[in-house]
Amino acid sequence: MLDFDSSRAVVGLHERQSLIKAVLDASPADEKLWLEWKSTLELNKAAGRFTVAKAILGFANRMPDVAAQWAEGHAYVLVGAEPGNLCGTSVIDPADLFPWLTQYTGERPRFDVTYVPFDAGAGTQQVMVVDVMPPKWGDPIHTLQKTYDTCQSGTVFVRLPGKSMPARPVDIDGLSARLLRGERRMDIEIGVMDGAVTDLWVRESELEELLEARRREMFQSPPQARTPVPRYNDRLTIGDLAELAGTGAKFSLARDMRTPEQYRAEVEEYIDGCRRQIPLAMQGVEARRYAPLRFQLQNRSDAMLRQVEVVATLGPACTAVLATSRDAQRTAVPWPKPPLPYGKKTLMSAVGIHPGRSAGFPGWFCR
Repeated sequence: MLDFDSSRAVVGLHERQSLIKAVLDASPADEKLWLEWKSTLELNKAAGRFTVAKAILGFANRMPDVAAQWAEGHAYVLVGAEPGNLCGTSVIDPADLFPWLTQYTGERPRFDVTYVPFDAGAGTQQVMVVDVMPPKWGDPIHTLQKTYDTCQSGTVFVRLPGKSMPARPVDIDGLSARLLRGERRMDIEIGVMDGAVTDLWVRESELEELLEARRREMFQSPPQARTPVPRYNDRLTIGDLAELAGTGAKFSLARDMRTPEQYRAEVEEYIDGCRRQIPLAMQGVEARRYAPLRFQLQNRSDAMLRQVEVVATLGPACTAVLATSRDAQRTAVPWPKPPLPYGKKTLMSAVGIHPGRSAGFPGWFCR
C-alpha cells in the first residue's frame, strides 16, 4: 500500500522526496489514477519519449471531479524509481526534453518536469518527476499528435488504474461531456418584471412599547396576593373536588386556581412569545401585501444557452419570504395564545361549570 498523503498537491523538494520514498516502499500493484512510475527510460530515444507522453495524455484526459480526489487534481510520472529499486535517470536539458515530449502530446496538456535528488543509502540518484496539471471542465480531448509504432496520430489515451490505454467509446462520451461543460462567457441582461423589496426595519424601542402596552392590557385588574387554593391538576375531576371538600378547607369554586405570581409568569411567557413572533408576523403581512419578486433574464448573445443555473445571493440582513396558501387565507397575525385573564381559570371552569348555570353535586359531596 502506498504510504503517502495524497490529499494535496506535491510541492517542494521535501514533498517530492517523500513521494519517491513512498514509491520505493510500495508494491508493484500500487500505481494509481494519479501516479505512475518507470524504472529506466531512454528519453533520448523515441520509445522513452512516447512512454512518458502517453502517460501525460492519459492523466490530462481524466474527468475533473475524479482527478480532484487526489493531489488536488495533479498527477505525477516518476522516471528512475520503482518499488524497491532506485536506479535514477539522466538529466536532460529542458530545452531539449520539452520539444521531445510535446511532439506527441501537443501544446495543450500542461505539465512541468523537475529532477529530484534522492539517496536511498547507496548514493544520490536523480529522479525525474513530471507534474501533470489538473484537468478542467471545458478542456479539449487531448490526442496523440504524432504516430508511434502502431499508435496512430489522433489516438486518445485515458488513465486506468496502473496504466494508460486507448479510449473506449464510453470514455469518448465522457470527454465530450467534459468539453461541452466548460464555462462560457455569457452576455445576459436581468430585469425586474414584478414584485418589490421592502424594508421591515423596526426600532427596538417601538417593539418594546408595543409589548408593554399588551402587558398593561393584561394587568388591568392586577391580581392581589392571597392564600392559594389547593391545586391538584389544571383539569380537576369530581374525585378531586370531593377530596378538597373532605379536607374542610374554605375556598371558593369561583376563585382563580393560579396564584398572582403564577399568572404574572404566564403573562411574561406570552410576551416573550409575542416578541419572537413579531418579525415572522411582519414578514407574513408583507408577503401578502406584495406580489412575488420576479426577474426576467435576456440572452443578448447569439449563443444558445442550455442548462443555465441562476443563483441569487442575499446579504445577511435580507430574508426571502414566499407567501403560502395559508398566508393568503390568514386575516390576522398568528399571535401566541394568551393566558386566560386572571379570575377566569377557576375550579368551576375546570369541570365545565360556568356562572349563571346550575350544577348538581352528589349528596356525598355536599356532606
